[in-house]
Amino acid sequence: MARLREATRVEERALNDKLAKIHESVAAPPFMDAVRQYGRAGHGEMVEDDAVIKSLKSALETVVENANLLRTMMATKLVDLLSSG
Repeated sequence: MARLREATRVEERALNDKLAKIHESVAAPPFMDAVRQYGRAGHGEMVEDDAVIKSLKSALETVVENANLLRTMMATKLVDLLSSG
């Protein structure tokens, strides 16, 4: 049980690090420029170059998918551990 808990903590730290990097990128100049362009477009117009926003969305989706996978794997391992003991 202790090994499972420690393995989970290690994986959670890795996911938190990835999420922190994404959060830092939100304040980065390319993202802020995209936000400014979007704000200037107004009236529901789309910004032509939204590659930065798509990149951020993709990175966030990956972190969420990895977190879901971690939860599923840890729950399965916990059930196996409790069933065998």
